[in-house]
Amino acid sequence: MRGDVIFVYKRLDTAFGGAYSVSSDGGAVTDGTFSSYFSYKHYGIDLGDGDVVHFTGDRPENYRIIVTSKFVFAGGGRVHEDNGVKYEFSKEETASRALSMVGDDFGRYDYLTNNCEHFTSWCSAGAKKSRQSENVKNMSKAAIIIIITILTGGRPIMF
Repeated sequence: MRGDVIFVYKRLDTAFGGAYSVSSDGGAVTDGTFSSYFSYKHYGIDLGDGDVVHFTGDRPENYRIIVTSKFVFAGGGRVHEDNGVKYEFSKEETASRALSMVGDDFGRYDYLTNNCEHFTSWCSAGAKKSRQSENVKNMSKAAIIIIITILTGGRPIMF
């Protein structure tokens, strides 16, 4: 539907090009599908006419906001509506905001601070946010704490 935030699962190792097979739910690595631990969600704004506005490119420096068919956006995967979006704008305004950025580099792509999910969040709610990026940051913090705990034998660290 016009103005919906949508996504498709993509393999992390093909984030910047390449072929992949996609399970609709991010299944297990076995038998040609893959785990959600090795995948990410590629986000876009559905225009309701078979086209999608999304932030993509073959290398980070080439990322732009573009319009493609939903078929091209899906890349062989199944398109899902993101039911967790809290819209601050109407769906029509969300679509208009997306279209207003076509051709723009949206402040230059960055995996953690300016990606396709940040773009759809800006279109639908007016703020650049990414749940995926926050999850990666939280996992990184947890990994650092675990490593420090192992290295110090569980002793507290004084700074």
